[in-house]
Amino acid sequence: MKFPGAKAIAEAADENAKSALAPTATKPEAQSPAEVCDTGATGGGSAVRVLALAQKLHDEYVAEGQNTRKRLISEGQLHRDALIAEAQQKMAEVLQGLSNERSLMKKEIEELRTFGLDLRTHLKSYLQDQLSELEQTGADQHGLIARTGNRVGTGSSEGDETRQGPAMGRADPAS
Repeated sequence: MKFPGAKAIAEAADENAKSALAPTATKPEAQSPAEVCDTGATGGGSAVRVLALAQKLHDEYVAEGQNTRKRLISEGQLHRDALIAEAQQKMAEVLQGLSNERSLMKKEIEELRTFGLDLRTHLKSYLQDQLSELEQTGADQHGLIARTGNRVGTGSSEGDETRQGPAMGRADPAS
């Protein structure tokens, strides 16, 4: 791989060398690259030295560029690996947190189900007790009505007034 500007550098060096060797000669206004190469080959050692220096600089720049490329690729891969490791760690933490939260929610759901079942059981038992008590009270009142022939608690029948009599603060109907 040759440096594309090395030829131009060599040509320019040849021109400078020629002008330095022949101060009385006039400079050509425009030479073709082929002419410059032809004169460079016969011009002597300075053109060869400039060309060698240019090739050496080219090789150094290419090597430095390749080293920089390798270094940047390596740094990029390390950075990528670090980002991937960080993302995987964060993902694992988030998944662990979600798993813990899920377990807590399942436990709370089970507790609420148990609470609901217990509440329904107690409510059913309470309502059955109340119903039984109401039926018992209704049966007792029905039996009292059947025995006395009066309604309980109305106080409107004569039998109730006579039973209560003057002791309850009522006046005797005869007086």
